[in-house]
Amino acid sequence: MQPDHRYWGKRLHGTPLYCKPFLDRFPDRTAKVVTAIAHVEPGGVLVHCSAGRDRTGIIALMLLAFAGVAADEIIADHELSHDRLRPLFDRLGWPDQEPLIDEALAQHGTTRVEALAAALDSFHAAAHLRSGGCTDHDLAALRARLLA
Repeated sequence: MQPDHRYWGKRLHGTPLYCKPFLDRFPDRTAKVVTAIAHVEPGGVLVHCSAGRDRTGIIALMLLAFAGVAADEIIADHELSHDRLRPLFDRLGWPDQEPLIDEALAQHGTTRVEALAAALDSFHAAAHLRSGGCTDHDLAALRARLLA
């Protein structure tokens, strides 16, 4: 999935504030990724973006929600990414993005946890995926892959 650059000017891209607008606007994109995961040959599946937090985080959020993982556990899983990315950024010589993310969240009067909780509030993964084009067959295959 390519990032939607329209969100960058609003300082949402790269923050948890991006999750809900992305899910609301692009169910077809998450459905395509999930369908690929559901129907790939047996074995592991690697999902990644440049750092593994934003677009990958959205797909991880989707898969965990679909599998029935509680919102607080999904949020805790996402929070691990923030701490674990710092060493990667250091090795790559990239600046720490956390101050920018924290500033954007503060400007919107929220936190990472609150933004993710808002994205997950009343979120129904199966309905979202169906609206993006997943069939019952796709969802059954995904369920079997995730829960087998």
